[in-house]
Amino acid sequence: MATQNFTAPGDGAAPLARLTLENTAYNDPFALADCREMTLLGCRFTGEGALPRLADSLLSECVFAPTAARALWGGVCLNLQGGEMLAPEALFRAETVTVERMAVNAGGFAGGCREMVLRDARFEGERLLTLCAECRAENVEILGDGALRSLTDSSIDFSTLTGDDLLWGARDVVVTDTVIDGDRFGYFSRNLTLRGCLITGRAPLRFAEDLVLDGCKIVDTAAQ
Repeated sequence: MATQNFTAPGDGAAPLARLTLENTAYNDPFALADCREMTLLGCRFTGEGALPRLADSLLSECVFAPTAARALWGGVCLNLQGGEMLAPEALFRAETVTVERMAVNAGGFAGGCREMVLRDARFEGERLLTLCAECRAENVEILGDGALRSLTDSSIDFSTLTGDDLLWGARDVVVTDTVIDGDRFGYFSRNLTLRGCLITGRAPLRFAEDLVLDGCKIVDTAAQ
């Protein structure tokens, strides 16, 4: 794998656009800042904030190291296909993002994002997908305390959610055919609809308002 070091923003480097970069390692912070219409194939990123404000781009089978915190913050119209995400708070406040077949193990992943599609992927870490809106998740596995906190206007289908304080304070969310395991699920939620779900944990759905349960099974382990 080749290694590239790009001049940081503010030092005279013009943002790249409409390029394909393949099997290359980028070690500098802000290595590809403000780029657009990029195709990144099998690349590795280790520098902090490696791709801020990236727009209209495809990232296929890329790897983000733990040192690449907030790697894609502020990105718009991103398509992440496969690869591995270990960078904390990646996709912070990004918009219009698709994540498919990716393995994510990074705390704070996608905090404050809007318009996300998550499909056939695994997410692990604390505070995943908090304060997100308009998220569509299908066939995903989410493991971590505090995940999906304050999620709004979203749907989750055919998935597995594991961790404490999941969907705390969620608003206008529909969850279908999903297995949920963790304490304090759905606390202080509003207009939460659950269809065909298995919910296991201590004291779920306390203080929820406008709750709809359709064909669900709830196992409250606090009562056992």
